[in-house]
Parts: sequence; C-alpha cells; structure tokens
Amino acid sequence: KVNASNAFSNSPYNTPISFKIDQTAPAAPQLVRPLNLSIVKDTAYFRWNYTTSSLNGDIKFDSLIVANFADSAFATPYTAVVSRASAASSSNLYKINNLLTFPTTSLTVSPYYWWKVKSIDSVGNVSPSSTVFKVKLTN
Repeated sequence: KVNASNAFSNSPYNTPISFKIDQTAPAAPQLVRPLNLSIVKDTAYFRWNYTTSSLNGDIKFDSLIVANFADSAFATPYTAVVSRASAASSSNLYKINNLLTFPTTSLTVSPYYWWKVKSIDSVGNVSPSSTVFKVKLTN
C-alpha cells in the first residue's frame, strides 16, 4: 500500500496491489542436430528442441554458443541470439554458415567445434545450458 503526505495532510492508502516477480528459468533446450561427433557441411543447421515444460511457453530468444575445439570451456565463443519463431514452436534452428567460417585447407585451423544452447524468457531468465555436442565442419 502507498499513501502520500506533505506538511499539511496525508492521503488515504491506495487499494493494495499484488504482483509476482518471475525468477524461474526455462528448462534447458535439447540439442537435435548436428548430432554429437557428426561431420557437417556449411549448408547444415544447428537445431534444438524445447521440452514440453510449462516453463518454456515464455521463451523469446535462444543463445547459440559455439567454440572451437581448443576452447572447450567456451571462454571466447561465437554467439548468435536467435528469436523464437512463435510461442507454439517446439524447436528452433540456425544456419551454421551464418555463425562460422568454414575451415580452409590449412592444417593450423581445427575443423572441430563444440556447441550448446541456452534459452531466455520474456523477463530475462536464462535456462541452464543444454548438453554440449562436438561437431566437425567440412567444406
């Protein structure tokens, strides 16, 4: 309840208002493709599903996080923020070559990458990370 006051008077209290602070994160997404240890070309897509949890109806964005093979701790990852197609959508996808430059023939470039996804709901709660998959990119 709130009221106002000054040197001359006090207002009556307003009607109580209740509200809820949402601090519940969505469930972790489930990686679909490319499968762990897959070999993929630049025309492939990263694809993941949402669980059927009621917590996941409010997902607005996903953070697709990819790291090269030497960076399994994801210290300096490539990241793409992907909008959810619709609230009714049970999956999402992102084209691989929109995020990564495919390896050249140089032996100094590792063609292996790690990838994972986190979901973000409409108030900014972030899900735990999905499992981590390893993929090999080919030209």
